[in-house]
This record gives sequence, C-alpha cells and structure tokens, in this order.
Amino acid sequence: MAHLLTPDDFGLVALCFVVTGTIAVFREMGLPQAVIQIRDLGKGHKNGAFWASTVIALFLIAAVFAGAGPLGALLGDSRVEPLLCVLAVGLLLNSLGLIPAALLSRVMDFRRLGFCDIGYVVGNAAVAVPLALNGYGVWSLVFGFLAGDMVRVFLAFYFVRWRPGLSFTKGDLGALLRFGGGITGSSFSYSLRTYVDKFLVGRFLGTAVLGGYNLAFRMMVAPQQRISWLVCRVTFAGFSSIQDEDEKIGRIYCKTLKLIALIAAPALIGLMICSDDFVALVYGPQWKFIVPPLRIMCVAGVFYAVGTTVGPVMMAKGRAGLFFKLSLIQTAMLTGAVLAGLKFGLTGVAVALTAQAICGYGLGFGLVIRLIKLRFMTFLGVFRAPLIAAAAVGVSAALTRAPFNGVGGPQRLLATVVAGLAAYLIALWLMRVPELEELKTYIGERLRIRKL
Repeated sequence: MAHLLTPDDFGLVALCFVVTGTIAVFREMGLPQAVIQIRDLGKGHKNGAFWASTVIALFLIAAVFAGAGPLGALLGDSRVEPLLCVLAVGLLLNSLGLIPAALLSRVMDFRRLGFCDIGYVVGNAAVAVPLALNGYGVWSLVFGFLAGDMVRVFLAFYFVRWRPGLSFTKGDLGALLRFGGGITGSSFSYSLRTYVDKFLVGRFLGTAVLGGYNLAFRMMVAPQQRISWLVCRVTFAGFSSIQDEDEKIGRIYCKTLKLIALIAAPALIGLMICSDDFVALVYGPQWKFIVPPLRIMCVAGVFYAVGTTVGPVMMAKGRAGLFFKLSLIQTAMLTGAVLAGLKFGLTGVAVALTAQAICGYGLGFGLVIRLIKLRFMTFLGVFRAPLIAAAAVGVSAALTRAPFNGVGGPQRLLATVVAGLAAYLIALWLMRVPELEELKTYIGERLRIRKL
C-alpha cells in the first residue's frame, strides 16, 4: 500500500484516527478490562458489557456524523469529513467484538486471538489492495480497515461459545462500570497521548508530513504491538489472579520486562542502523524523508515496548486512579514536548517524542517499583542481558555495512540483517537466558485450544 498510495493519503487517514481513535475509549468504557479482571464473572456481566458498549458506539457514530464539519475545520482539512463518516462505522464493528475478545483474553487463549488478528490483516488486504490498484486512493485504506474489522468480529464470535442475551441486572452493569470508570479515564488520557502528536503534526506540518511521521511511528512501536501487546494481555490476566501477592508479581514482572527488552531493544537497534535501506526497499523512495526521524524514534521505541508493562500492574492491583494520574502527566509532557519540537520540523518532533518516552515511562517504572515493593537494583539488573544483546546486534550490523562504502540496496540490507541476527542468537546462546525457555514452555501450553 505504501508503494501504491502517497504520504498524503496515509496522512488523511491518520488525521481521521485522531478523532475515531480518541472517542473509541468511550465506546469501551473499560468494559473489556472489567470482564477480564472480575473474579466471579457471570452471564449477566457479559451481556451487560456487550449491550452497553454497543449502545455507546451507536451514540458515538451519531456524534461523528453530526460533528464531521466542525471536526474537519479543527483538523485543518475539510477532506477528512466524508472519511470520518465512513470510518465511524468501524466504532460499531469494533464494539461488537470487544467482549468476545475479552473472554479469550481472560482464559489466555492467544491462539484464537492470534487467528482474529491474522483475519483482520487478511480481510484488510483483500479489500484495500485491489481498490488501491484500481485508483481509489485514500478510500482503499478506509474500506480496508472496515473489512478487516468485520473479519475480526466474525472470528471472535466463531471462537467463543457465548452469545449475547438480554439477561442482566443493574448490579451486573454497575460492577463493570465501577471498575471500568477508572480505566476509562486512564485509557482516554492514553488515547490523547497516542494521537496528540499526530494532530499537532498534521495541523501544523501538513498531511503529507503526517503520513510519513505516522509510518515511522508504526515502525517504532512494532515491537510494542507485536510483542508487548501480547505479553501485557498475559500479565494483566495473570496479575489479576494474584493481585495481593506483591513478591510473586515482582518476580513475574521482572521476567516480563526482560523478555520484552530482549526482543525489542536488539530489533530497534537493528532498525536504527539499516533504516535507510529498509525504508527504500519496503516502502519506496518517496518515504526516504522519514529515515532521520525514524532513527531517533527507535530509542523511544524501546521505552514504549517495556513501558506498556506499567499499566497491567496498576490495573491488576486495582490502582486505576493512579494509572489515570500517570497518564495525564505523560500526556501533558508529550503535548509540551511536541509543541516545542514542531519548530524544528519532523526531526524536532522525533527528539521531543523520545525525550518524553524516557521521562514519562521512567516515572511509570518508579511508581510500579514502589507499588509492588521491588528493589531498584533488581529492576536495573533486568536490563543487563537485553543491553548485551542489543550491543551485539548494533556492532555486527555497523561492521557489516562498512565495506559497502555507503552504497545501499537489497544486498547491504540482507547482509546487515543476517549479521545482526547471527550476533543476536550467539549472544543469547552465550548468556543462557532461562526466561526464554520458560516462555517457550508457557506459550506451548497456552496455545492449546480451550473451551469457554
């Protein structure tokens, strides 16, 4: 799609997601997290959560339709108005699949969840690519997203035996909303933090620049979305079941951090070094302008990956209010940093994002350490092996690129990736990381099909 469409097309959709992504928090109202966290989950809880999220989604769709004109003016581009109206339908599609997906997360059935995500990608591509080839431009992205959502919802219901009914009480819904209310506040703040930089870049630097920034951001958070997202699903459900055992949570938390960092840090260091060849080959020459900011943002990506573990601990401990306050602080920090960075273009925004990630997630780690009474030196020791692995990848990749004398292309990219991967595997073998073997065993057990 990056080869078929322009940065401006991607920037327009990214502007739309500033709206739909932010208000999507109110569609959820923390209900999926409540379904996972409540110990004695009954049929009434499930039914109430499903219908509440569905009704809220319908109200949000109506609000988007009514406010499309003013929203287009706020975003600084009237072209987003019809796109917003169509993308708003995705709010309803997503709401239909929230509770089935939460039930799969509750029992840690990540095999089925994985199939749902694969279905989304396949459904998206099956619609978006043919439309792009036939000249539909930005609309190919819009209808691709909707198609992917439809497939994901269908698969979620296919894998879960529960079907929504009308039997639920005010008590069932009240129990969900009491927990979900705190989650909604922190989730809304997190959503603002996710989109405020996109809004500011699109509003002041233009949609073409936003398209490039959004692509660089997606590459930066790839380890978070592919790895940390899965691990956090596991840890939230697991921590909720042992929420009163701080020592046990601390042991599991350290292992979780170590595993995420072992994968994310080397991968992002490798991307930082070979980003010029990677972007040119995978996305095309029209995206080369994102290489300098991407290299800076790779540092932020490491903090994004490991920082996602903060929320599951706080929520499992029932400290949604604390998580909300932390999110507000981090959002304020990011807004101020990006506003300052805009003066220096896309590179300035990348520096601002990285600075906020280091400070904001550093604060989050400090709060978690105090919350579960974890020793600071124990926390620091977690990152020893990941730093060694990342250094091995970085050194080997840099040495491999040197003989090419600045001439890039597929050959240099392939050689760099092979050398970096070899160095990574050798480093892991020499360090004998026990958590990797534990992870292999754990995933093998959890990928078995479970009955709900």
